[in-house]
Amino acid sequence: MASAGSAILASTSYTAARARSSHSSNSADAVVSGIPFSTLPKALAARIVEAIDAALTPGGRFVAYQFTDRVAAYTRPVMGKPAVEHEVRNVPPVRVFTWRKEGSALPRDGKGYDLDAHQDLS
Repeated sequence: MASAGSAILASTSYTAARARSSHSSNSADAVVSGIPFSTLPKALAARIVEAIDAALTPGGRFVAYQFTDRVAAYTRPVMGKPAVEHEVRNVPPVRVFTWRKEGSALPRDGKGYDLDAHQDLS
């Protein structure tokens, strides 16, 4: 059984989110994903995003590193607009999308998550 602060490694964020939520609802502080959302069927991508959101604690983060912005389209209806960074030192360059689940003690700007140095995806 997973305990607070434990890590679960799985082949997909969906599997990890389901594993976390089956032990304790809303128990993950962060989910990091490299799933290629641009290649997924829409229904599967939506289920993954919903499972991640369900597994996150209030204020928890979902971070996805992607080559396209498709993940933002799937996640925006559930978690709002992401903060976006571009990592040009990766070959090829990658975008890092970050969402923070509602209930955070950090301020929001009403359009997206206010994460200091991060850009908001318009």
